[in-house]
Amino acid sequence: MSYEGLRPRMPRWVPSGYRSLAQRCWHPAAAARPSADELVRQLERLGAGRAWKTSRGAQQAYRNHVQSSVADFLYAGGGVN
Repeated sequence: MSYEGLRPRMPRWVPSGYRSLAQRCWHPAAAARPSADELVRQLERLGAGRAWKTSRGAQQAYRNHVQSSVADFLYAGGGVN
């Protein structure tokens, strides 16, 4: 979310990988932003949820939920210019 092109400041403790990913998501050109699939892949690569121990089926259900939620947000106008 932005107001007149401004973005929130991230605390210094936010790891650079997450910071970079957030900045890609904020790109003014929608085509330059990561897709929902890419966003999930990058979060997994960065270790988001690494401590989460559960079945493969539950992980896939969660992944599907996140992808669907991000896509719903984007197509509802939340991330589209």
